[in-house]
Amino acid sequence: MTTLDTGGFSHKGARPHNEDALLLCDDLGLYAVADGVGGVKGGEVASSIVCATLEAGLRAGHSLTVAMDQAHADILGAASRGEGVPGSASTAVAVTLKGSQLELAWVGDSRAYLWDGQLQLLSKDHSLVQSLVDTAQLDFAEMEQHPQKNIISQALGSRNGAPVTASKQGLLRTPCVIMLCSDGVSGELSEEMLINTLSSDNSAQHCARTLVEAAVNGGGQDNASCIVIRVPRLDASAADESRLAFMRFGPDKRWHLADAPATEDTRVNPSLQEGDQTLAIAATASDSAPSGARTMFRVALGFIALAAMAYAVEQTVTWSSLLELLRRGQG
Repeated sequence: MTTLDTGGFSHKGARPHNEDALLLCDDLGLYAVADGVGGVKGGEVASSIVCATLEAGLRAGHSLTVAMDQAHADILGAASRGEGVPGSASTAVAVTLKGSQLELAWVGDSRAYLWDGQLQLLSKDHSLVQSLVDTAQLDFAEMEQHPQKNIISQALGSRNGAPVTASKQGLLRTPCVIMLCSDGVSGELSEEMLINTLSSDNSAQHCARTLVEAAVNGGGQDNASCIVIRVPRLDASAADESRLAFMRFGPDKRWHLADAPATEDTRVNPSLQEGDQTLAIAATASDSAPSGARTMFRVALGFIALAAMAYAVEQTVTWSSLLELLRRGQG
């Protein structure tokens, strides 16, 4: 197995306790960050279950996505036995590495980044604000300042249906650096800070600690956790270019879709001027849609956001909880 330089660091931030969990298994090439939801004796139980289940699943020969799905079931099972609290859940982002071959899986808004001479975001958040970006209601650059940025739409342990684990796999261009983090890091640090840290000659452990401490000392209120993985240059089977990115941070200091050509499901947001940030939006959210329908859609999104804020547990909720709240209100 390729020798990797790996390191991780986690801090409770301004919170009274830490609900994040880290998993670093060098012998398996398995690394994960889990961000628990549920408060005292809830979120930290869920995130620890995620890490334990992922490791057990990979050691048993299962794929990363199968192990992630099992983590969802294990959180629910633990709650039914009185471990944790009802409604506790967790986001998760995990990678496996075999040489230059990477497999990535995630649920929620914990993120995976790649630095190989260019900063790339590999994962796409399962969140309310990402849905606003996808439907051209919000610019990607505005996500971290949005008041509802912590509202997630998928979580392991959700009681109203299993989440859909997102995944991708492919070859890396090496040398490169992979970073996994909770939203307590990604939501607080600038792209310049990420680039300067990941492109440095410092060890993976030093980089992970630097990023977490910068997020906490910069005023972050959430738990902050990060794993950094340095992959050395590989002559065999390495790619000329990574094709794993969702977004790429360009020389114009803006995020751009990695795959710009339109498809049947997405197109470039026509409301932005040429040269501005490009976004993918649903084909149904077109300029030809009736203005009344667009207005009603925005009103519905606003209502969901307000309901979420009132129902949030430590400012992080799942859409399944929102639907439950709405059903109760209609009862």
